Amino acid sequence: MLALFSSLDTWATSISLWWIWVMVALLIACALGFLAGLRYAEFQSRRACQRAAREVSRLLEVVLKRLDDAREACAALEQFPQDALTSAQAERLEQGRRSLQDQLRRLTAHLGRSLERTSVPPAVTDLRSTPLTWTLLPEDQHTGLPDRGALLRNLEMLLQAGRQCGQWSGVLLAKMDRLDSLRERFGPRDSQKLLKKLSLILCCAVRDGDLVCQYAHDTFAVLLPAVEPAEGERIAATLRDAVRNYHFRLSEHGEEILVTASMGYTATRAEDTADFVLNRALDALLRSQRVGRNQLHIHDGQSVTHCLANSHPAGAV
Repeated sequence: MLALFSSLDTWATSISLWWIWVMVALLIACALGFLAGLRYAEFQSRRACQRAAREVSRLLEVVLKRLDDAREACAALEQFPQDALTSAQAERLEQGRRSLQDQLRRLTAHLGRSLERTSVPPAVTDLRSTPLTWTLLPEDQHTGLPDRGALLRNLEMLLQAGRQCGQWSGVLLAKMDRLDSLRERFGPRDSQKLLKKLSLILCCAVRDGDLVCQYAHDTFAVLLPAVEPAEGERIAATLRDAVRNYHFRLSEHGEEILVTASMGYTATRAEDTADFVLNRALDALLRSQRVGRNQLHIHDGQSVTHCLANSHPAGAV
């Protein structure tokens, strides 16, 4: 009997040890399976990231290729005279430019390199070789240009950069002449179209790196970085002539409408604030309006010079 009990006890012990080993094996298998699953998931995630990176690179190459094609096409279009495009085509071109610029800005911001910076990078040493990154939002609802708030932020940035680099810049105010008469003649809607075309002419006539903003409903501000006073005056006269020589029409085959702009220009100085600069430009603009239409005055901080059409500045007043 004792031998029987001893055999049963040995058998029970063997069964218990067997179950223990089974449980240990299951736990080890589960652990190995879990670790294998983690490794597989990590591998799959890495593969997915690699595929995504390849796809992003491919899309980026497509974007860059299209931009290169567009740049070459624009260079070819530059060979044609300015009046080769109809007013509708010119307006569509400008709308496309703004839309593309806005999309590229959002894309860059999404990738972590935001263009919406309001301070000058400390590395800026020359505005001619390191263009400013303008703040383009918010936009004016009528023209799509940066509004007055954006203008003030950009002007502050321009002045700060000029102080850092020790370089001149310039500010031009351009106001459409006799907008009230145009509104009475053509109505508010069509007069607004003429005002929008004026803004497009300024945008097309400025240099790369310059910025056109909305100053008031009928007045635009042009910021000209890295420009000596004499060169800024020449650019201001060129913009005045670009407006005067443009053939304004409300429709492609409509009658030509005489539209001009009065302008005031001032160069920036190291001690300037945004208010000082705008006040000088506004003083010059008001003097142009008092003289008549299609006029330009230059404010150098001490005196105001009348710049006659198709002539060099002369006659300080």
